[in-house]
Amino acid sequence: MTLNLHFRRSIMIGLITAFFLISPAVIFYTAGYRYDFATGEIKETGVLSIDILPNTATVHINEVKINGKIPLYLPNRAPGTYLIRISQPGYQSWEKDITIESKKTTYLKNISLFKDKLPVAVYQDEEKKIISLIPAPSGQYLALVSQIEKNLYEIELWDTTINKPNSLSRIISYKTPQIHWWNRGDLLAIFSYNSNQTTIELVDAADQQKSKSLTASPAPEAWQWSINPAVPELYLSQQGSIYSLSLNQKETIGKTKKTWVIAGDGILWQGEKNILESPTGGKITLDSPPQTIIDFSNQRLIYQVDNQTKIAILAEDQRVEKTESLLTTNLVYNPATTEWLAWSDWELWTLYPNHTLGLLSRGSDKINQVIPLDEHGLLLLRTDNKLIGFNPGYYTSHTLFTGEILSPVGVNQTNRKIFFLSQVGQIRGLFELEY
Repeated sequence: MTLNLHFRRSIMIGLITAFFLISPAVIFYTAGYRYDFATGEIKETGVLSIDILPNTATVHINEVKINGKIPLYLPNRAPGTYLIRISQPGYQSWEKDITIESKKTTYLKNISLFKDKLPVAVYQDEEKKIISLIPAPSGQYLALVSQIEKNLYEIELWDTTINKPNSLSRIISYKTPQIHWWNRGDLLAIFSYNSNQTTIELVDAADQQKSKSLTASPAPEAWQWSINPAVPELYLSQQGSIYSLSLNQKETIGKTKKTWVIAGDGILWQGEKNILESPTGGKITLDSPPQTIIDFSNQRLIYQVDNQTKIAILAEDQRVEKTESLLTTNLVYNPATTEWLAWSDWELWTLYPNHTLGLLSRGSDKINQVIPLDEHGLLLLRTDNKLIGFNPGYYTSHTLFTGEILSPVGVNQTNRKIFFLSQVGQIRGLFELEY
């Protein structure tokens, strides 16, 4: 009897002791605290938020499947590094080591899995007449230049939304016609050459009946697209005068000196050597004479000298506060992020809207072209024999195609399709690749 009483008391004491020992641990656990065995510290947990496309994808954390539908909100995660793998049949898997910090939310967002697809021929070129493909910045149109015979060329516009070509014109030119797209809209300029004359034809890709031509003899010394997205014009200088060419008219702007540029507000700046002046008394002194001016606003001026791109940051009084330099002349504008992307053979930079430069990538594959893939900053890198999808926000890469690439690449972001000239097996022509 006495033994049983002592035994029962021991059990009771044990239970009470366990209660006082375990309860705080349970309370701390439910309140979001975890014991870190590596450091011997108690830390507050963090949160992992996942919102990607497609939202039917499966999420694994450290190879453990997470139940639930995306978007996922995963609270009470112990601080540390986790391997996140997101997968879906028909898509390439996305993997990344993600760090969760105490009392912070780690977001995985603005991520779209790449489709695991093969390119499909949409336009065969059995006679190998297509010599160049020039994509519109919007991605909806591709200009295809074919050589029919000596000095005779055909220019077609390929609409990537319906995968259908339309013959734009046949041109006699003693050298290959040059196609230049306005980087603010679907307006293209066709430069063709005969004897001592250069003909410039301006065409609206969306309404090809709208066009305007200008014949210049001698050839224009310089030309520039409008920087203002609301003003679809081409500016040219010839024999001391500057002209504007739009779909409606040709107009003389004024006389020109050696260096000139039409700023985004429409003001003509010009000068000699490294000095630019405006009719209103503005004056900008650059560190070297510009050869080509790429972009010009009240805050900055982007120009090129030899093999360099220079970014002059302007103060309110138009004084140059500082000048950044990049050893490249390869540039593309991303209207979705309002960033300029620049690349050399091995490096990729971005010029942010706040005028700071950022190095996005440095790799071993020679970069031939960079083009935006979506509104969140996803990029396509074209190398000699690869198309690589690159996410600069998470520094992840996926090879989308390996093979011969015969032209610059066009991207229709709305339909998420990539277009390029290639030879795949016995088929040569225009291919599309879903991504």
